[in-house]
Amino acid sequence: VAGPRVLLADEPTGNLDSATSAQVLQLIREMRRLLHLTVVIVTHDPRVAKCADRQLNLIDGQLVETVKPEPVHSSAGAVLPVGMRRW
Repeated sequence: VAGPRVLLADEPTGNLDSATSAQVLQLIREMRRLLHLTVVIVTHDPRVAKCADRQLNLIDGQLVETVKPEPVHSSAGAVLPVGMRRW
């Protein structure tokens, strides 16, 4: 396929050590930026999921989006919790 627009990665860091995992994720980020790709990563690793702009989770058979807005700080300086949105 020439010029794909979507990169699908199923557990791209599974069974890798942390240094190699970081290299793989950096490569995916660079490919996304340089090739203007949409990247879909399936993972069980919360550290990998945190790299995403958007997270969708399958919880009790329902697709749930983890909303990651800009951090909101209370007057006491604490970061308020991030919400969840059901699809």
